[in-house]
Amino acid sequence: MVVEIVYFAGPGRSELLKLIAHVANVDYKVVGITKDEWPTHKPHTRYGQMPYLKVNDKLTIYQTYAIARYLAQQGDLYPKDNIEATQTEEYVAAIDELFNKYARVFFIAPEETREQEKKVFLEGPVKTILGALEKILEENGDGHLIKGKFTWADFVLLDMVYALQFKEVDLSQFTHIIKSKEVLKAHPRFQDYVTQEHNYRKY
Repeated sequence: MVVEIVYFAGPGRSELLKLIAHVANVDYKVVGITKDEWPTHKPHTRYGQMPYLKVNDKLTIYQTYAIARYLAQQGDLYPKDNIEATQTEEYVAAIDELFNKYARVFFIAPEETREQEKKVFLEGPVKTILGALEKILEENGDGHLIKGKFTWADFVLLDMVYALQFKEVDLSQFTHIIKSKEVLKAHPRFQDYVTQEHNYRKY
């Protein structure tokens, strides 16, 4: 069965989904919707937004992290142990909180307040949330949020790190998070993914 990851024809929120699907060995294809096609396509989506995942004619999944979770579950990137699974849910929820604040600062905030909001963002949520994840990675010592395992939470964190570094946020103080990025990049399926035509990032 081949699932379809549907998003705009270009980079954005689907990058995380394509990466998880690829690393998890899920059979998938990417369907790009152009900006010209979107107005007629939009009314046929559940929430008037993308990305979404078409699993089959009866099942379509919306919302980025719900899709990421499903893809991870298909390919052994979602822990079977209930405690470990819940821990990944916690970490992803924290990163989602950080991402929402990131989006506000860099894409929504008015120009006249952006610098002040950015300062509050860097001194508050970035230090607090990334600081907590940094401590977990330090304790585990192997570059994974769940010791000894690649999980979807690792790739969600990588996605957040990429977004911050793309906006030139200095993350050098988070040495274990940077190490985690390198651990993920060494994964053979990750190395294969970055060669794919539908990868729009330079990690």
